[in-house]
Amino acid sequence: MQILGVAHLLVSLGIVFATDKLLKQAFVAASIKFPSALFGMFSVFSVLVVFDTFVPALAKAFMDFFAPATLFIQRWLPLFYVPTLVALPLAVRDVPAASGLKIFAITCMYYSRSHFFCHCFSSQLF
Repeated sequence: MQILGVAHLLVSLGIVFATDKLLKQAFVAASIKFPSALFGMFSVFSVLVVFDTFVPALAKAFMDFFAPATLFIQRWLPLFYVPTLVALPLAVRDVPAASGLKIFAITCMYYSRSHFFCHCFSSQLF
């Protein structure tokens, strides 16, 4: 039974990966600047909504087939996700120090002001 589960995971994950690669190649070939992954997610969502509306059993079967792949992706997504803070030094490399200090001061000022007003508002409610 475990071998069947691993095979199911590999097939469903392989289909997701292959579809993503094919969409990316198609978008590059057509010179489309829109993110192919976002189009793929919207397409899957649309297909599932249509299936669920007209043929709910097919939508359930679709979800059940890809469940191992989605669970695997959910579990390992943080490993493949590059947080914004990792790329931050590359983004701020060309920002002058004076502008960086202004941005930091404005952020701190509005952050503290926001907390103050939220505290005042919430103390009036409760």
